[in-house]
Amino acid sequence: MEYTILLHTHSSYSYLWPIINDYMKKYKFKKVLAYDTIPENTILPECFDNYIQYDSSKHFSGRLVPVLEQLEEEYVFLIYDVDIVINMDEEALKNYIEIMNENNIDRVCCALFNGNGQLHKNGIALCNLNLPLKSRSNHFVPADCSSTIWNRNSFITFLIQFPNETYGSLELNHDVINYCKTKIKCYGIQYTPNLQILYNRGLTYCDKLSFLHITTKGKFLKPVSVYADYEQQLRYIIQKYNLDIDKIGHEKAHAGCFNYKKITY
Repeated sequence: MEYTILLHTHSSYSYLWPIINDYMKKYKFKKVLAYDTIPENTILPECFDNYIQYDSSKHFSGRLVPVLEQLEEEYVFLIYDVDIVINMDEEALKNYIEIMNENNIDRVCCALFNGNGQLHKNGIALCNLNLPLKSRSNHFVPADCSSTIWNRNSFITFLIQFPNETYGSLELNHDVINYCKTKIKCYGIQYTPNLQILYNRGLTYCDKLSFLHITTKGKFLKPVSVYADYEQQLRYIIQKYNLDIDKIGHEKAHAGCFNYKKITY
């Protein structure tokens, strides 16, 4: 089955575009960039195969549905511009998508979980987020705004159900959560011994599909130690790309970013 990487960006985050380009250009799978406008003296990341402009006056659904309708692939890996791709293991990704295809799964959250209803293939696994978890999660279950692999048609159907939600409100809406629990099959990356657990501002990822969630609501979090396993990556990016944290904006990290739940087995 075919898939594409769809990276959704907004012009207000154009300072991240050089970083996105450098971190994404090494991957050879098909990559599509969805964007709104191009600020003056700014260029889009050059490493994408296709570029689709969306209407930023629309809500999240209205922006994405027309983009998705222009894609041909059965599966779409949606990544947001604030999720800098540190690593994307192509073999693991293919296996996750094969599990989706073989089991008619609609959505896979690429955060890391320890759950039930596990499906294993070639040393990697998914768990059913519609079932109770073995370990409490730092993510909204079964729906949140993490980078996510979707069956494209299921994603379109989902978005049409919630035309007035924003990127942020989707994971807080109880109707969305109930819809995901009852209408679609939601899975997540299941911890297996060959995966390294990585924490970032309390969020939980793994080394196979690894993302530095660099800002929250457009602001960096301080102290930078809150980025935990990604702290050195963040410091490197800030220095290499000469990011002015004070100009971009920052705020004190919430206590929950430090006192998060670690996955137990």
